[in-house]
Amino acid sequence: MPSFHELVQTLAQKLSVEYDDHALAKQTARWILENVTKEPASKLIAKKDIVLSLLQKKRLEKIIETIINEHKPLAYILGYVPFNGLKILVEPPTLIPRPETEEWVIELLKKLSRLKNKKISILDIGTGTGCVALTLAKFLPNTMVYGIDISPQAIQLARKNADYNNINNAQFFTSDLFSQIPSDLKFDLIVANPPYIAENEWESLEKSVTQWEDKKALIANKSGLEIVTQIIEKSLTHSKRNSEFIKKNMPNLIIEIGHQQGAAVEEILRKRGYTNISIAKDIEGKDRIAEGTHTK
Repeated sequence: MPSFHELVQTLAQKLSVEYDDHALAKQTARWILENVTKEPASKLIAKKDIVLSLLQKKRLEKIIETIINEHKPLAYILGYVPFNGLKILVEPPTLIPRPETEEWVIELLKKLSRLKNKKISILDIGTGTGCVALTLAKFLPNTMVYGIDISPQAIQLARKNADYNNINNAQFFTSDLFSQIPSDLKFDLIVANPPYIAENEWESLEKSVTQWEDKKALIANKSGLEIVTQIIEKSLTHSKRNSEFIKKNMPNLIIEIGHQQGAAVEEILRKRGYTNISIAKDIEGKDRIAEGTHTK
């Protein structure tokens, strides 16, 4: 019987036809084994041999075949993805939460630790599954978090995730950016994960993305900057001018951006009167987050 590590290597080799990145193939194999055996990797590693039942073998084979033949993302097969301590339910075509998004949310939580007991309001634009909004709501129990998305299907899923994770201080509703938000409703912090991929990049994306996930949640005109620009401009009328964030010298607008958009987005923020502007990179050294403060 193979050990856990040997089985992971075998599965990763099979998955290599779908994943160019061997590390990703191994990570996927580990996640599959955890799901099939209903045991965490820590317990599986401790076992000398991994013995799978007939039913477990059939499920394992079915998952591998679906990934390879249908290019279906594992998260959609399993129906969930872990995100900052939450179990986020996922359904096609709503965008699957990405590790790079989880990464910047973790960094944001560190900054927010100074405001954990404050009553503040946060808007999450392009909420999708609700993963960002729900993480913030869980970490800041005195805060009201609003999540909006143009997709009614995404909003329905975000509400389901709020119920599933027993989070009550997050509200979700359908809105094309700020179109359904009252003009007098203002926020201490606005975060956004908008579409930012250029149209000409679509065909170069993996089939697991192009065949399964919502194109509207990923692609934007004007080299991917159209929606980002609109958020920067329209956030001006919905940001509190004397918020707890400004008092703590923190940005009141945070946007996830494309890996080569930092300079362009920084210029857009500057032209719209934002200060305290910074472009943060992800763990791979790519542009990932644009931050700015508007007080006028």
